[in-house]
Amino acid sequence: MIKSKLKYLLITFFNVKGLVHYEFVPEDCTGTTSVEGYREISKASTIVFKHSTKYYIRKEIKYIDKSPLLYSCSRLYKYCIKKEIGNIDKAPAIAVKQYKCYIRKEIQVFLDRLRFLPIKKMDQRTCIKFCVKNEIKCASAFRMLTVAYGEATLDRSNVYRWYKMFSEGREDVNDEERAGRPSTSTTDEKINEVEKMILANRRITVREVAEGLNISIGSCHSIFINDLGMRRVAAKFVPKLLNCDQKQHRMNIANEMLDSVRDDPNLLQRVITGDEAWVYGYDVETKAQSSQWKLPHEPRPKKARQVRSNVKVLLTVFFDCRGVVHHEFLPQGRTVNKECYLQVMRNLRETIRQKRPDLWKNKN
Repeated sequence: MIKSKLKYLLITFFNVKGLVHYEFVPEDCTGTTSVEGYREISKASTIVFKHSTKYYIRKEIKYIDKSPLLYSCSRLYKYCIKKEIGNIDKAPAIAVKQYKCYIRKEIQVFLDRLRFLPIKKMDQRTCIKFCVKNEIKCASAFRMLTVAYGEATLDRSNVYRWYKMFSEGREDVNDEERAGRPSTSTTDEKINEVEKMILANRRITVREVAEGLNISIGSCHSIFINDLGMRRVAAKFVPKLLNCDQKQHRMNIANEMLDSVRDDPNLLQRVITGDEAWVYGYDVETKAQSSQWKLPHEPRPKKARQVRSNVKVLLTVFFDCRGVVHHEFLPQGRTVNKECYLQVMRNLRETIRQKRPDLWKNKN
């Protein structure tokens, strides 16, 4: 591929916040980056210097040495123009240092002027409100503000604007809340498109939706949470996934049990049920059980990884509404089969005769 003969000189200005200004200069206008080219660009760089200086004041950055050379660029352009230096790279290093000192002084001047500017602004609005209450004309009020606040005085248009608002009955001296820039991502159309994509694929990610609709991830996440009220959850474990027939069969059994309880309120008092569980030699301490309080300067407690005990025995328990009726442990080496269960039922029958004689007599 042949390199294009058409080319431009790109000059950029940036600070820690990002790109501030850029400009393309055609080759036929600059030649070898002449003084005329710098003279045209210096107009824009002077504006950039003012805005960037205010930015550093707002961020309380008082040392120009800790910032990029953006601020010295605009002054160096003027230096090169004044000294007729065609190439800025040939500017002496002492010029950079000189104009850094000049800019440092200029920042200090801005700091002195703007240190109490928000307070003075509220004070001036209060003074304008006072003049309105005392029927002092706006021109006279502006002159008094100029005498009192000097260079920190509000400009004439703002004074007249606030004078008019106070004359119309306004009482608050603070600025009203603004709606801000209208959102272009969280519109009704975007919300509907996001909802369709989620319903089509419940496992889709926020990044995939954002890339599909060409919106930011933050806006897409806001639509998920705030507009649609959705959150991503993991599937919970259940003992079994039943089909429709199995669910219907369980519902029928539950309804039969409810009907039996309605017909005989004492039915549950005669029901004895049982369950089996493995009992281990020791239980592993859970994460919640091992938690403890600590001070901020103390290290986090540690514990060794534990495994479940290899020593275990099968426990069979039978109980009713009044408590445990019968329990027994499976002997070591014995196989769980029908003979084993028959023996368990015989033991249970004998226990019921001893612990629940009322049920035994009624043969319930």
